Amino acid sequence: MMLLYSVSRPLRERIRQAGTKVQNVLQGSVYLSEYITLPEAGQHIVLRFELRRLVASLDVLDELESAIRGLVGEEFWAVLLGQAFSQVRPSLAISMLPERLEKLGQVLRSVPVPISSANHAQYLWKDAQVLREELALGQDDWIWEVEVPMTDGEPIVRIVSEKTGPKRMLVFEGRPFQVEYVPPSCGYLGLVKAYPRACQAHKSLMGYIFESTDEFLHRTHAADG
Repeated sequence: MMLLYSVSRPLRERIRQAGTKVQNVLQGSVYLSEYITLPEAGQHIVLRFELRRLVASLDVLDELESAIRGLVGEEFWAVLLGQAFSQVRPSLAISMLPERLEKLGQVLRSVPVPISSANHAQYLWKDAQVLREELALGQDDWIWEVEVPMTDGEPIVRIVSEKTGPKRMLVFEGRPFQVEYVPPSCGYLGLVKAYPRACQAHKSLMGYIFESTDEFLHRTHAADG
């Protein structure tokens, strides 16, 4: 069985180079923790960074994430991991993120999913075909992400499906993968659709999600009350 492009050595090396560039330019304030590929959700590759030291405000996080995006360029997307946003003042209620994404997905339901124009896209689409066949996915099932740690940990393939059950293992060319099934939600694609809007607004993705859903949720809760 062919090795997935999502975990291929050339891709990991290119991502490692991008992460090192960000770390050096930003003087070690962040480091690359993991990346995800989105084989069926626009064929994007998202680099996920973590903070090495606390940041005082959401505005600073917005500036930092925007700077990271500028450094990685058009080849990759890039975000800060959510825990950074629970530590700022005022903090974001990260535990409410699923509800926020669900609402955002509803608002953006008619918006097309942004498709990557990077060279990686064609290979990620092939990954999708390989995974669909190997996992015998149904017509209503789709691949949300392949999460790959920068350490030697096992990659995780997440499948959106009505199916439930424990994690399972899948082996590609001797490398084990975890396979998880997650319940359907419009929040997954809402997240993908929000990224270009966050960039345009010069906001972090997390900051944009919370800011853009505040008014909507306040109206909903007021109506329920």
